[in-house]
Amino acid sequence: MPDNQYHSTTDPHFDTIRPFTDAEVHDAIVELLRDEEFRHFADTFGFDLSPESETLLSEQVRTIFDFKRLFISAGLSGLLDKTTFSTTISGTSNLDREGQTKYLLVSNHRDIILDSAILDQLFMQSGLSMPRMTLGDNLLKRPWIRTLVKLCDAVVVKRGLPVRETLVESKRLSEYIRTAVEQGEEHIWLAQRDGRAKDSNDTTQPGLLKMLTLSAPRGTSIAESIESLHLVPMAISYEYDPCDALKAVELLARRRNPDYQKQPTEDLVSMRTGLSGRKGRVHIKVAEPLHDLASLYEPEAGKNEQLAAIAREIDRQIFLNYRFYPSNYIAYDIVRGGDQFDSMYSRKERLLFELYVEEQMDAAKVATKDREEVAHMIFDAYANPLINNLITRKIIRR
Repeated sequence: MPDNQYHSTTDPHFDTIRPFTDAEVHDAIVELLRDEEFRHFADTFGFDLSPESETLLSEQVRTIFDFKRLFISAGLSGLLDKTTFSTTISGTSNLDREGQTKYLLVSNHRDIILDSAILDQLFMQSGLSMPRMTLGDNLLKRPWIRTLVKLCDAVVVKRGLPVRETLVESKRLSEYIRTAVEQGEEHIWLAQRDGRAKDSNDTTQPGLLKMLTLSAPRGTSIAESIESLHLVPMAISYEYDPCDALKAVELLARRRNPDYQKQPTEDLVSMRTGLSGRKGRVHIKVAEPLHDLASLYEPEAGKNEQLAAIAREIDRQIFLNYRFYPSNYIAYDIVRGGDQFDSMYSRKERLLFELYVEEQMDAAKVATKDREEVAHMIFDAYANPLINNLITRKIIRR
């Protein structure tokens, strides 16, 4: 593997995946404001496009930070006030508060847009720089969406390519991440797997870790190549997932038809639902940076075994750092058929949660014949984080 030869993520090598630079912000905003679909989106979700705001955007916003702080963060605050009870973060003391060290933040993935948007908001409120997110190009179905996410500092992950092209683009992404972190440009947020875990059984794909090693200098061990990225696991916990029924319906479709392909509009529906739906309490827990990774496996372990062991450690950190709500405890008791956690919720809370699941299925237009199976999948999704936590703590067996 060649040494990483890039000294900045603005190198032309990264032009097809990088976010906008500050020098490109003005023209991108002008383009965005001309797009009627974007204007409809902004109006729907309460982002300010008053004449005063347009003047501010087109004449005074000159950097990515300005755009995220003055437009995205301001609009997101109003949206979260309506759809969440609270958004909180803990564990930021595990990070370099002086900002000299940048991190690769790897977490579970619940919502297409909000995971990274809330992370940005909470980092900014904590006095930390806002991470760049990674986003699959399968979600960029409209030109205005591509423009918007690049203004939000998103790095594009290319998907659905032939094998040879996939390897080329995986290496390019790896080089981008390593350059951003090692050159001290910015934190990078990366989901632990492609797409959201529809059943909330959050496991890290070893292939994702293999991608990260593609940019390491020759002779670097797998453990060293990942440690040099200052990888920090994070656990994201939602009290309610607005897309829970939509995810269950997709899981059921895939169970019945392994060749199932999503409709072009499904991700857009999930984006809208995730933004507008009820989320309750949302918490992000930042764990400590991973270190001494070679101790996780035997010296003679092969590359795949090493990657799998590191993936399991990321999973362990995520499982141990979830925050749990009555919805998780209720779902556990429903799925397991007992009352192990009945002290963690009231009878009223259980009835309200069961009613919530019915209403979610109504909103997703779940057919009568499928409702029992879909409801079970929804309860599984709320129970699985707690189950994985209890297994990791050796309180129960799988």
